[in-house]
Amino acid sequence: MHIILEGGVHEIGGNKLFIIGKKERIGIDFGRSFSVEKRFYSRPFMRPPKWNPLPVLVDIGYLPNPKSYEGLYRNDLIEASRSVRDYNLSKEPFLSHLFISHAHSDHYGSAAYLHELTNICVGRKTKDLLEAYEEISSKITIENEFLKYKKIPTNEELRSLKERISEIFREYKLTFNDEIFEKIISGSEEARKAINKEIKKDQSVKEIFEKIRDGVIGVTNSVLKKRNIESKELLKKIISSFVANLERIIFGSFGSDEIYSKIKGEKEKISSGERSLKIIEDEKLIKLEEFEVLPLRVSHQVVDSYAFIVYANGKKIGYISDFRWHGDEVEKTTKCIERMSKEKIDYLLIEFTRAHEDYEPTREQVIEREIQAIKRSKGLTIVDVPLSNNWELNLQYQIAKLTNKYLCISPKFARILKAIDGSYGFPKVEDKNILIYKDKNSEGDYSPDRKWEEFFFNLKNTITTEEIHKNQGDIIFIGGYFDVNRIFSEIRPVPGSVYIRPFRTYEEGSLEEEDILPEIEAERLASLVRMEQWLRVYNLFWETKMPYISGHATSSDVIRAVKEINPKNVIPIHTEHPKYFASLLRDTNINVIIPEKGKEILLTGRK
Repeated sequence: MHIILEGGVHEIGGNKLFIIGKKERIGIDFGRSFSVEKRFYSRPFMRPPKWNPLPVLVDIGYLPNPKSYEGLYRNDLIEASRSVRDYNLSKEPFLSHLFISHAHSDHYGSAAYLHELTNICVGRKTKDLLEAYEEISSKITIENEFLKYKKIPTNEELRSLKERISEIFREYKLTFNDEIFEKIISGSEEARKAINKEIKKDQSVKEIFEKIRDGVIGVTNSVLKKRNIESKELLKKIISSFVANLERIIFGSFGSDEIYSKIKGEKEKISSGERSLKIIEDEKLIKLEEFEVLPLRVSHQVVDSYAFIVYANGKKIGYISDFRWHGDEVEKTTKCIERMSKEKIDYLLIEFTRAHEDYEPTREQVIEREIQAIKRSKGLTIVDVPLSNNWELNLQYQIAKLTNKYLCISPKFARILKAIDGSYGFPKVEDKNILIYKDKNSEGDYSPDRKWEEFFFNLKNTITTEEIHKNQGDIIFIGGYFDVNRIFSEIRPVPGSVYIRPFRTYEEGSLEEEDILPEIEAERLASLVRMEQWLRVYNLFWETKMPYISGHATSSDVIRAVKEINPKNVIPIHTEHPKYFASLLRDTNINVIIPEKGKEILLTGRK
């Protein structure tokens, strides 16, 4: 029996562990490799190709080579690659099961490529979070279609689909080209926008729309004046809401809905797939053909995070990545380490993200420091929180209650709270202390742009940017650099408002902010410099060195965990400093194995 690490080796993130037995093969984590990504791509400006990036990602070392692991990947991806690569199809998956430790993309983000028959094992709330992430993602890529995915069409299927959609456009006398086709295949919302854009070019439709719109604006103005109501804001709300609905009615009447329905029907002729998910629970043993797997909850930034013990042929393998020995749910980490220390682990794989960091503020220190900053604010308090850090969002909720303020979040954050659904002491999305701000859509009104947003726009605790502006002193607003247009052109914080960005290391920033920031240090620093310019222009106070509760254990806590577990062998993963890790264990009898990517580590039992 042996293990192979195809990621998380001399890098932070990208964890991919294969455990190879005589009868069975399982995996733990299959995450995005940020270190490879940042060498070849610059998200969001340059990304892997949308249509079957598998060959390219294998070539650059982002994904393991399917020639070494037949049956590792989905057969539709392999089939689509066979014209350029000598890959083999496989009815049987290379991995019978993949266990995902938690819902951060450096641990699950590449699992969408895996064979369609590989069983995916996740915690219940991890499943809910993954569903939320897929729903709110603004980019439709293979990696964002993990649970439910569209199979890659063959070139012949693609040509046929393009011709059928072209015929639909010709039927309605609309322009059709490659750009429109690409938008249509990228997603339903893009398809509808492309159709509406073409219908708008019809002069007769445009004239009907403009006459009705102008007539209603005139009548509304007249009624308000007769009643001595002089409210530009009220008029603006009435008109923006009306125009949005009018567009839907007019364009729908002139074929938009009908065309979209026909196109959707053609797209659905290309088959789709859905992952087989198995739910894991804390301390509930899972028995497979050759292995037994015990999930153990640990503390991390995201809820429902797990470590694992794998039992196989008399050998015990421990896997801990990611974890922290402080902050919320610290007792879960303590319990996990105590359990592993009793098991006499043969091989322990453990993270060492914060190799040279030992300082960790207490929760009380973080709360006290932020409350001081809030008291200095003369208006709005803005706090930069990564979308993937559940516990930091919950902390901001607690601080909002302590300071008698509302926590104002985006629909995306609201969708995350809906997934957590009050578990772990989190607030529900309808909580009276939470406000959900309505984003203006592409037409400039407060109607939802995407279907999933409708639920949140209909809640009673929504708020517009104009209302935030009028009530700045009562609100903690969750936002950052990529919200500057909304913040400064719509909300318009008064001079003396406060912007708080908890201080994070580069390593942690790249893990937590992958949904919005390019994974390039220079670009991250540049974004901070740009944010500073915005704050200076609008005279906001910048609290940059706010202490931060990390999602990763300090260097000394990792070493303490290893010593308490006392495995026969330890393998540092999720780190750029494996040799430094080894040097910290020289005073022990624990054998440190420095892993090499793709190289087998033969497992022997404890003597």
